[in-house]
Amino acid sequence: MASARPTPRLLAFDVGESRVGVARSTALGRGEPVATLLVKNRPWRLVKDEIEALVREFEIEGFVVGLPRNMDGSLGFQAQRTERFARSLQKAFPSLPVVMEDERLTTEEAFERLAEAGIRGQKARRRVDAAAACLIVEGHLARLELQRQGNEKSGTTRDELQAAHETLEECKEPNQGRQA
Repeated sequence: MASARPTPRLLAFDVGESRVGVARSTALGRGEPVATLLVKNRPWRLVKDEIEALVREFEIEGFVVGLPRNMDGSLGFQAQRTERFARSLQKAFPSLPVVMEDERLTTEEAFERLAEAGIRGQKARRRVDAAAACLIVEGHLARLELQRQGNEKSGTTRDELQAAHETLEECKEPNQGRQA
């Protein structure tokens, strides 16, 4: 019988122009929203300090940054912003690995999940980034599990992401008081 491997302690990021949603992986292999960081017109050092506090609090072992691809797989302008964010993370936290994970449609799915939970309008706007980060970390963990089972893949497919996201219930509400 194979022994169960512990879930890596990861922080996932859904990078936007104004906000960055942050979620962590749980011991059960799920995503949990932890913060929505305001980044527009803020120096990187302030954002980095908030991330550093989360790294310490949750004893983080690595980062997953959602890479927004177009539906045809190409990279657009937002992907460039996200890649800059990932490079800044790597520079600020050189001992922690940074991986990029396909995040197509995670924001739309996060809005759907929030609506299913009865959360709409401004409440949903405040929570969607962290909820999308939950989907990103869960998709990454699902891909890691597939790889561990011997099904090596170069990237997560949409069907795999959908299967991982169907168990999502915890991403309805990020912790209060973390919005900078």
